Amino acid sequence: MKGKVALLSFLATAVTVGGVYATWTFAENESTAASTTVNVAMTGVSSDTKKGTLNVMVMTENGFTLAVDDANNDHIADIKKTGVVTVTFTPSASASQDVKTNGIDVQCVISYAPYASGADTLEEWAYDGKQIFDIVNDESAPILLSKSAATYDPSTTTFTWTIDAADIGIELENEFLIDTLAKYNAMNEELGKGHFVLTVSEYTAP
Repeated sequence: MKGKVALLSFLATAVTVGGVYATWTFAENESTAASTTVNVAMTGVSSDTKKGTLNVMVMTENGFTLAVDDANNDHIADIKKTGVVTVTFTPSASASQDVKTNGIDVQCVISYAPYASGADTLEEWAYDGKQIFDIVNDESAPILLSKSAATYDPSTTTFTWTIDAADIGIELENEFLIDTLAKYNAMNEELGKGHFVLTVSEYTAP
């Protein structure tokens, strides 16, 4: 793996949305139903490399979103992934002609990072004593973006890849029954203790 990296942080938040995800609904005592979705918001940053600049973009019209929702209306947590992650590479003026013409191969690695009060490891990021998420695309199995798969725009001299939501390797590790508002709030609190980092860098075959 060469070059500097671009980081994509996944921040856990709770927001109310409509029409996109199935929602968690609870009726307790005489209170009205509560309807909400736990989303993960992401931001991308760029990093200069010797050969050019890598960018990760998610805050676009079809940007990637990750949520824990109640897709089957059975109060069992499901993971919902939509949109795309966009990766771009723009060669620098001093890059070789081969790089300017053909681009570079890129890899994307997903890792876990805690907040100050969060769990130190992914395994410890848990609800009800059980690990919440599993990372498929860690360092041992990165998402590979070959130069031949990139779309080239000569007007900006930029190579672009898109990663579909289904190909982002973040999954639920265990089954969680969230059948009360209290349980929902407890899981939502745990989700806010950590986040994911997507590291994008040049890939060199071993």
